[in-house]
Amino acid sequence: MTTVYLLIAVTAAALLIRGFWETWSLQTTHVHIGDRGQSDPLRVVLFSDLHAEHLRLKSSRIITEIKQAAPDVVVFAGDLTARMSRLAKALEFMRQIRESEYGRPVLFLAVPGNHDTPEALQALAETGFLVLENETALYRHNS
Repeated sequence: MTTVYLLIAVTAAALLIRGFWETWSLQTTHVHIGDRGQSDPLRVVLFSDLHAEHLRLKSSRIITEIKQAAPDVVVFAGDLTARMSRLAKALEFMRQIRESEYGRPVLFLAVPGNHDTPEALQALAETGFLVLENETALYRHNS
């Protein structure tokens, strides 16, 4: 019986540590689609699940990653926060991302996540992101 309790305690501790670590970590994945010989490919940065109530990353860290990618388009794929009491923190984070200088014109898009309220999406639009809800946006690369 003691072994079972020890196993439960170790598993619970591991899950807590992982959950705490995720609020500090930033995972990036680079995907190339299409012709590798293309002289000026379309560069898109997509990020999601900000969840400001748990966020421990500084916006400068994400901005640095975005700048290194030299994007044409930045897409936020939802979930600013699950708690409206933390919306101001999430919006300030997004405002800093939107207002940073990227050295080229960048289109900022957002689509709602399952935790995003209409009020949060309206506030996000006010930071300069084009919020798309069941709609599309046309982007002409190199034109």
